[in-house]
Amino acid sequence: MSVIAERSPLPSPTAERWPRRLRAWWAARLRRKIVLAMLAASALASILLLLVFFVVYRSQLEQERSVASMQINRLLEAALENAMLKRDVPGLQQIVSRLGQQPDILGVRILNPAGIVRFTSDPLQANVRFQVPNDLPATGFAQFTVIDKDNDSDREVLRSIKPVFNREPCTVCHGALEIHPINGILIVDYDARTLRIQARNSALGLTAGAALVMLFSCVIGYRALHRYVIAPVDALANAAQRLSEGDHGVRVPTRDDDELAQLGQAFNRMAENLATSYGELQAQQHYLRSLLDSLPDAVRVISPEHRVLAVNDAYCKLLGLSRAAALEQKCYRSNHGLDEPCPPTLVLCPLHALDDAQPMLKYEQRMSRADGSEVVVETVASRILLAGPDGERPCVVESLRDLSTLARYSQEQRLSEIGMLAAGIAHEIHNPLASVRLAVQSLARSADDRDLAKGELQDGLAVVDGEIDRCIEVTRRLLLLCRHPDEVLQYVDVNHAMHDAAMLLGYEALAGGIEQTEDYAAESPLVYADPSELRMMIFNIVQNAHHAMPEGGRVDLRSRVEEQMVLIEITDTGVGIAPENLGRIFQPFYSRRADGALGTGLGLSIVRSTVTRYHGHIEVDSTPGRGTRFRIRLPLAGR
Repeated sequence: MSVIAERSPLPSPTAERWPRRLRAWWAARLRRKIVLAMLAASALASILLLLVFFVVYRSQLEQERSVASMQINRLLEAALENAMLKRDVPGLQQIVSRLGQQPDILGVRILNPAGIVRFTSDPLQANVRFQVPNDLPATGFAQFTVIDKDNDSDREVLRSIKPVFNREPCTVCHGALEIHPINGILIVDYDARTLRIQARNSALGLTAGAALVMLFSCVIGYRALHRYVIAPVDALANAAQRLSEGDHGVRVPTRDDDELAQLGQAFNRMAENLATSYGELQAQQHYLRSLLDSLPDAVRVISPEHRVLAVNDAYCKLLGLSRAAALEQKCYRSNHGLDEPCPPTLVLCPLHALDDAQPMLKYEQRMSRADGSEVVVETVASRILLAGPDGERPCVVESLRDLSTLARYSQEQRLSEIGMLAAGIAHEIHNPLASVRLAVQSLARSADDRDLAKGELQDGLAVVDGEIDRCIEVTRRLLLLCRHPDEVLQYVDVNHAMHDAAMLLGYEALAGGIEQTEDYAAESPLVYADPSELRMMIFNIVQNAHHAMPEGGRVDLRSRVEEQMVLIEITDTGVGIAPENLGRIFQPFYSRRADGALGTGLGLSIVRSTVTRYHGHIEVDSTPGRGTRFRIRLPLAGR
């Protein structure tokens, strides 16, 4: 016996869509909600008014009908008493029958004190016992009740019950008043259906009138609501939507001075602030991008998810990529051509290697170009924290240098500097050698003529000896400048070191139209340093001053002793340094030469490290277009 499970019918897609569409339509516009809410409130109020009017009006009609029925009963009672006093029993029955034939009267009965029907408009109810309340008031009462009419259907009637009291004229037939106080009971049944219809029609009419009044009030209220609430809210919503889409020039018109107008004014102020902030942000982004693009080294920023967040033009040029393509690549794709992150145990990954203990790395790596070739780069990676929606995240900034280009630039720079230095040295040695040659030639001619006096020979040899000393001094200065630093420091005369550097650059100054002035301390201050490092430090600063004056100028070299410190001051009249670049001149690889040549960017970095190692201090002040001044303070040797 198999059991077949009945599947419950799947809900229709259309049936599921309609509730969603209705909710979407309901939530779409504010005016729809307000209109529907007002219509619902009007309908509910109309229903409540209908109920209240129906109940109140029916109660009022019932009360009025009860009073009217009691009045009719009293009139009927008077007519019946008159007929009974005349002993006109047929007339009494005729009155009861005619009264029962009235349109709104369903039946009339006269009961004896025992509750037996003696006179009735319905002959079928004669001599029938009728249940009379025991606590029947003297004035009688009227109440609504339901009767069984023809055993077919029930009908609600208004029944008035009035006792007929015994009086002196009636004691002849009914006995003494004390023994028989009541002669009978008069009961009249009125049709309550007419009362109900009248109450319903009246309530419906009143409700319809109230509904029209409420509808008119809703229309007037909606017009006022639309004018002062919905229209300003719509304008504010549209302006907010346009603002979210990037239209920072949108504003909300404000005509009044109510709360919504104040909200619109606040929105306008917020839009103004956003437009200003957005403009400043765009300017800052443009500045940062221009700053990055101006760097000669390739730069990129990598997120913890290996995404490339930012690159500069040098990076795109290095790898042959557009900026959009460079930003779409993952770092492991451009580094090693991989489709997934590099294994940190096999490949040096700065995202894994850098932390608070080691915030910087320098290493070499191969990178893939867009054309499939490879380039070897020197990478300096630093760890930085960038703010994001979820707080600060550790990212990596990489500075990449093409080693082949770096080697070529370094070689060209080195050759250029060696050439300039060689030209200066050749100039310094050429003059003494020329003098030696002239002296030797003069002595040779005198010796041939056999007319060489002892004094003349001594003078010529003295000239030769002096010029040879000059050549030896030049070579000594060159050796002091170029030899490897000693591990053991010694006393160095600052004046001599500055003069040696100025002398080695004398020919370069002469060729460039630069005047070098020297003003040294009279006491020949000594510092505890390495001679070659101290001379190289001064040589680099003076050479940078030459580079800053491609059209010629003046370099002043000055030394002083101030408060147990030796002041070395080198001032030039060159192009100066821009304020935004003044704090970067000591950074490694930063180079901005006024003559347009590409330097290594290491000279001033080496100068600062040398000054720091000698427990000194270096400061620089510069005015663009007027020149730059370097001040180096080193402790005196005795201190």
